[in-house]
Amino acid sequence: MPFLMMLPMIIFWIIFILVAVFILKNIIKSFKHTKKLQDMQNTALHNKKDDSDQFIICEYCDMPNDKQNKVCSSCGAKLDHKKTTKV
Repeated sequence: MPFLMMLPMIIFWIIFILVAVFILKNIIKSFKHTKKLQDMQNTALHNKKDDSDQFIICEYCDMPNDKQNKVCSSCGAKLDHKKTTKV
């Protein structure tokens, strides 16, 4: 086969290989990122104090919020700090 007839096939395979490498690289990067997030969440859970007075439950959406929040992180409603709820 003359080289000019094989050129489109060669270009196709080069592009195919480059795309495959790019996709695999991003998949590996995604797994590493997911692993880091899981590690950070596990660390945060282990470092969290057992102090049950550190949360306030929103009266409107029933979501727990940190005691220092002034508004609900879920719905934005103003939190009543007089009603500290144990979670």
